[in-house]
Amino acid sequence: MDVLLQKAFNYADQVLDGDIVAGDLTIKAIERWHSDLKRAKKPDAKIRFNPGKALKALRFFSLLPHVKGPMAGQPIDLMPWQAFAVANLFGWEMKREGIWTRRFRKSYMEVARKNAKSTLLSGLCLFATGIDNDDYGEVYSAATTRDQAGICYGDAVTMVKKSPPLSHLFKCLKTEIQDRGGNGLFRALSSDAHTLDGRNPSFSVVDEYHAHRTSDLYDVIESGMGARLNPGLHIITTAGFNLTGPCYVLRKQYIEPLLNGTIEDDSYFALVYTLDEDDDPFDEENWIKANPSLGVSKHVDTMREEAKKARYMPSARNNFLTKHCNVWVNASSSFIDLREWEKCPASLPDEHLARVPCYIGVDLARLWDLTAVVALFKVPDGTYDLRVRMYLPEDSMEKIPKALKEMYERFVKDGDLILTPGNVVDHEIIRDEIMTMCQRFDVKEIGYDSYSATWLVTELQQTGVDVVSVSQGAKGMTAPMGETGAAIMKGTMRNPGNACFTWNLGNVVEKRKDAKTLVPAKETNDAKIDAAVALFMALNRA
Repeated sequence: MDVLLQKAFNYADQVLDGDIVAGDLTIKAIERWHSDLKRAKKPDAKIRFNPGKALKALRFFSLLPHVKGPMAGQPIDLMPWQAFAVANLFGWEMKREGIWTRRFRKSYMEVARKNAKSTLLSGLCLFATGIDNDDYGEVYSAATTRDQAGICYGDAVTMVKKSPPLSHLFKCLKTEIQDRGGNGLFRALSSDAHTLDGRNPSFSVVDEYHAHRTSDLYDVIESGMGARLNPGLHIITTAGFNLTGPCYVLRKQYIEPLLNGTIEDDSYFALVYTLDEDDDPFDEENWIKANPSLGVSKHVDTMREEAKKARYMPSARNNFLTKHCNVWVNASSSFIDLREWEKCPASLPDEHLARVPCYIGVDLARLWDLTAVVALFKVPDGTYDLRVRMYLPEDSMEKIPKALKEMYERFVKDGDLILTPGNVVDHEIIRDEIMTMCQRFDVKEIGYDSYSATWLVTELQQTGVDVVSVSQGAKGMTAPMGETGAAIMKGTMRNPGNACFTWNLGNVVEKRKDAKTLVPAKETNDAKIDAAVALFMALNRA
């Protein structure tokens, strides 16, 4: 057996023998491979493994140069897990209506970041464009954004330009790569599904499917390839945060049952690299389960650095789990661990804070929401201290759910919530409280949400303190939310002992547009987060 093909077979054997640590879903994929090899030997088998087809694809990758990092320009040597995936996608055949065709018309592969996923994608697309080309083949790399779709395509262009053999096979134009010897083409495709109308895709890869809000793009590609004899539609993604999105739904409702054997589909290939449910994400021995390229394209030191940060920052922890451990995380999980918050030291007396730089955040009520004023102090010992005032119009108590009313009554009794007369919060009371803080403490700035704040801002400007509008989106919230989480985990944010404020903190869930941004959100309308938002605004100005 050729050494390249032997690499794929050896990888499968080593996983089953336990020589390579792997997660349960990966092992299930390997077990399926071995079972299918046995099944293919039966005289009446409808599937067969064609070593020549697999080897053709594997050898093609040796023509491709690395395009990034210290190995840029050197020929690609597929890692064992990559060789296994390529051998599966192109080596298996299935008899349909008396004709042997490509077996796997669809695939789902899930692996953590920095495992050379883009390299694999680019190679697959080039192979499908020029070597394993259907008549007038149309190959697409698809993603939610043009930039993301362009990563795979851009790497492929670089590969062609840096490799003389590839330059003889392909011609790179502005928006597509063409097969010089045939009629194949390769293009990048973003989430505007209408751009595929009238197309006839022969081979497509959907990159980072976890970021897709709908299945529209996938569906359009799928419907467009119906006339092809050997179509291919392949998903390669990392885990994400959207547990109601099309990627996770597909994973839970089809991919896992397929690997577990409760669904049979000989046309669908699945390979998932992730931690098992009870695995400790900080145990280095588990990392290879989600990172089959660990020690090659992904460095252990990088994982260690990310793991260290994740221990102290809740937001970094979720990012570590999804991007580096390939574990799906519910975006509706609480942003703040209240167990850690309760461990934080108590607030200092007022006299200790008189000369300490102070920043105030103000979140005004919308309808029956709470109004919150949070003063944040940057204490010389490296901690943050807080003073919290929370308000609710008294008439609102008669219009809220019973359970919420009972909790508010308890907060009022304990002095953690202040009722103001009438059915709307009295802005004069808020103004007077903030002015008192400005007289008592060294207030540097006041941050506010511009909603219905015109009168109050005008009044506060009389204090001589800078009054600044704070964006409620990712621009204004990402950094202070991250700092809040880190400070609580490290025990450097003092706890003022306000139960209503603690309840608000616990209600915050993180909403993400991508891995680098954070916005505070709440699961239900009754889960108030006003005081937490006021804290984030104060930290924004600090």
